Amino acid sequence: MSGGGGEKGSATTKTPADFLKSIRGRPVVVKLNSGVDYRGILACLDGYMNIAMEQTEEYVNGQLKNNSVHQYFKADSSRWGIALIVPCNVAMRS
Repeated sequence: MSGGGGEKGSATTKTPADFLKSIRGRPVVVKLNSGVDYRGILACLDGYMNIAMEQTEEYVNGQLKNNSVHQYFKADSSRWGIALIVPCNVAMRS
Protein backbone atom coordinates (compact mmCIF):
# COMPACT_ATOMS: atom_id res chain seq x y z
CA MET A 1 0.00 0.00 0.00
CA SER A 2 1.25 3.43 -0.80
CA GLY A 3 0.79 6.48 1.37
CA GLY A 4 -0.04 8.99 -1.41
CA GLY A 5 -3.75 9.68 -1.27
CA GLY A 6 -4.53 11.96 -4.22
CA GLU A 7 -7.25 11.11 -6.71
CA LYS A 8 -6.04 13.34 -9.53
CA GLY A 9 -6.59 10.64 -12.12
CA SER A 10 -10.18 10.02 -11.03
CA ALA A 11 -12.72 9.48 -13.80
CA THR A 12 -15.23 11.64 -11.89
CA THR A 13 -13.45 14.92 -12.68
CA LYS A 14 -15.99 17.42 -13.96
CA THR A 15 -15.43 20.44 -16.16
CA PRO A 16 -17.28 23.77 -15.89
CA ALA A 17 -19.24 22.73 -19.00
CA ASP A 18 -20.35 19.54 -17.21
CA PHE A 19 -21.56 21.61 -14.28
CA LEU A 20 -23.52 23.99 -16.51
CA LYS A 21 -25.13 21.06 -18.32
CA SER A 22 -26.10 19.49 -15.01
CA ILE A 23 -28.03 22.57 -13.82
CA ARG A 24 -30.07 23.02 -17.02
CA GLY A 25 -33.75 22.57 -16.18
CA ARG A 26 -33.13 23.22 -12.48
CA PRO A 27 -33.86 26.24 -10.29
CA VAL A 28 -31.00 28.76 -10.33
CA VAL A 29 -30.20 32.29 -9.22
CA VAL A 30 -28.56 34.64 -11.74
CA LYS A 31 -26.86 37.47 -9.89
CA LEU A 32 -26.07 40.61 -11.87
CA ASN A 33 -23.29 43.08 -11.14
CA SER A 34 -26.01 45.67 -10.49
CA GLY A 35 -27.13 43.68 -7.43
CA VAL A 36 -30.36 42.45 -9.05
CA ASP A 37 -31.07 38.71 -8.69
CA TYR A 38 -33.20 36.61 -11.04
CA ARG A 39 -34.53 33.31 -9.71
CA GLY A 40 -36.06 30.76 -12.02
CA ILE A 41 -35.55 27.62 -14.07
CA LEU A 42 -32.48 27.57 -16.31
CA ALA A 43 -33.90 26.76 -19.76
CA CYS A 44 -30.86 27.33 -21.96
CA LEU A 45 -27.25 28.40 -21.71
CA ASP A 46 -24.85 28.59 -24.63
CA GLY A 47 -21.08 28.80 -24.96
CA TYR A 48 -21.20 32.59 -24.93
CA MET A 49 -23.08 32.56 -21.59
CA ASN A 50 -26.33 33.79 -23.14
CA ILE A 51 -29.02 32.66 -20.72
CA ALA A 52 -32.72 31.85 -21.06
CA MET A 53 -34.79 31.32 -17.93
CA GLU A 54 -38.40 30.34 -17.30
CA GLN A 55 -40.74 31.11 -14.37
CA THR A 56 -38.48 34.00 -13.45
CA GLU A 57 -38.71 36.28 -10.42
CA GLU A 58 -36.73 39.53 -10.23
CA TYR A 59 -35.41 40.62 -6.82
CA VAL A 60 -33.99 44.07 -6.07
CA ASN A 61 -32.45 44.51 -2.61
CA GLY A 62 -34.07 41.23 -1.58
CA GLN A 63 -37.57 42.43 -2.52
CA LEU A 64 -39.62 40.66 -5.21
CA LYS A 65 -40.21 43.26 -7.95
CA ASN A 66 -41.39 41.36 -11.01
CA ASN A 67 -42.49 37.94 -12.32
CA SER A 68 -42.11 36.84 -15.92
CA VAL A 69 -42.63 33.67 -17.89
CA HIS A 70 -39.35 34.03 -19.79
CA GLN A 71 -36.22 36.11 -19.20
CA TYR A 72 -33.26 36.38 -21.57
CA PHE A 73 -29.75 37.64 -20.83
CA LYS A 74 -27.35 38.37 -23.67
CA ALA A 75 -23.85 37.87 -22.32
CA ASP A 76 -22.11 40.62 -24.31
CA SER A 77 -24.58 43.27 -23.22
CA SER A 78 -23.09 45.67 -20.69
CA ARG A 79 -26.62 46.15 -19.38
CA TRP A 80 -26.60 42.77 -17.62
CA GLY A 81 -23.06 42.21 -16.37
CA ILE A 82 -23.73 38.66 -15.18
CA ALA A 83 -21.74 38.07 -12.02
CA LEU A 84 -22.76 34.57 -11.00
CA ILE A 85 -25.07 31.66 -11.78
CA VAL A 86 -25.73 29.27 -8.90
CA PRO A 87 -28.17 26.42 -8.25
CA CYS A 88 -30.79 27.56 -5.74
CA ASN A 89 -29.90 24.94 -3.15
CA VAL A 90 -26.35 26.39 -3.01
CA ALA A 91 -27.52 30.02 -3.02
CA MET A 92 -29.88 29.47 -0.09
CA ARG A 93 -27.13 28.34 2.32
CA SER A 94 -25.80 31.81 3.25
